[in-house]
Amino acid sequence: MQWLALLDKLEKEYEMIKEIPITLITIFILSIVIAYFLSRWRYHSIIDILRHKIDVNMPTKDDEIRALRERINELKKYENQEMAENIKYFMDSIKKKDT
Repeated sequence: MQWLALLDKLEKEYEMIKEIPITLITIFILSIVIAYFLSRWRYHSIIDILRHKIDVNMPTKDDEIRALRERINELKKYENQEMAENIKYFMDSIKKKDT
């Protein structure tokens, strides 16, 4: 609907428009260029903000690797303790058999 109204208005003003095409084209091109740069500036800053939020909130691969290594070390300690208890229990059972 709005497009039809715009076309009707352009049709009514066509005589004036055809007399000043260079000025109209210049204004039209300038408005498109200005709109492009304004939207590029705006959305570029939004994208930068979102990228920064992702970088701050997401752990890096180094952090993940460090956390996994710590977890592996904790599991190794637990396995070593469990193994030591099993060996102690086994040795105690052998000593009981010997006596």
